[in-house]
Formats: sequence, C-alpha cells, structure tokens
Amino acid sequence: MTIPVRSELSDQDFAHLHHLGERHGITVGSLVAELVRRHLAGECLPPKQKSDGLPLAGEVVAQILALHGEGRSDMAIGRELGITSATVARYRNDAGLEPNVQNLRLPDSTIDRIRELNAQGVSDREIGRRLGIANQRVSNYRNSLGLPKNSKGGRPRATTHTYPLLDPAQADTDTREKTPTC
Repeated sequence: MTIPVRSELSDQDFAHLHHLGERHGITVGSLVAELVRRHLAGECLPPKQKSDGLPLAGEVVAQILALHGEGRSDMAIGRELGITSATVARYRNDAGLEPNVQNLRLPDSTIDRIRELNAQGVSDREIGRRLGIANQRVSNYRNSLGLPKNSKGGRPRATTHTYPLLDPAQADTDTREKTPTC
C-alpha cells in the first residue's frame, strides 16, 4: 500500500537529500521512505540531548550506576539513556568506579599467537578471525611489536623492487606517452 505524504523541507535539507540520493542512485522520495521505515522500526538512535550545564537528575545518576553494575560500557549506557559517553564517564569517575571495558591488554599467550601467525604470513583479518578479536586490534598489536604487514593472500608482503633501465642513456629521457594538454 502506498500512502502519499506531504512534507515541507528547507531548500538546504532538500539539497542534502538530493545529493545523498544521487550518490546512492535513488530518488529523494525513496530515501525519505527508507529513513521513515528505519525510524518506525526503531533502527535509528535517538538524537543526543544538548546539555544545559545542569547536573543530571538523581534517578539518571542511579541508572548510570545500576547499568555500570550490570557490566555495561560507558558508550552502551550513554546510548540507552540518551547522553554522551563522556557524561557517563564523568559520573562514573565521581562515584569512584573503574570503566567496564574489555581487558585493554591481550594476554601474553594471545600476543605470542599473533607473532606466530604473522610469521606464517597470515593477514591481520585472518588472525583476528582465528583468535576472536578485532582485526584492527591485531593490526595495532602488530604495529607495536614491529611486525611486517602481510597481504590478503596469506603470504608476507613482497618487498618493492626497483628495476634498472636497460640503457643508461635513457636515464634523462621520459619514455612515458605524452598526453596533450587542453
């Protein structure tokens, strides 16, 4: 069923939607319909509330502390309560609580396994998949350990080669095809 909807958008908002539609190859109407569908399905995050500079109400602080006690991260608490994670962190710190985050440092056995797999030529993505950690985290550890990056094919990345010119007299001549300038 199709229901016609009338809405008034500012020229700036319409231009923004038109630009997005062009980028994704869809009409403004289709784009708006998809955004409304996502909103009604609850797939959109609520807009962040602007801070008025006043302290949070006591019941909100109690909710922060209760959710923290359940093991939720600052970001997850902020999303649920419609406040920023920085605000959650401030009230959590005021209560003298440590953040609920995944252990920031990987166990030594996991770091050793990253070294082994990297030496075998396994990519960061595959190492992350095998060890159950994010490939960006693998990349960060690999960089901090000074290990080389491996290509997607599972082999160490080949070193770059420089090829000498066949004729030393060509050294000063540009052999690339010239393109006319307009």
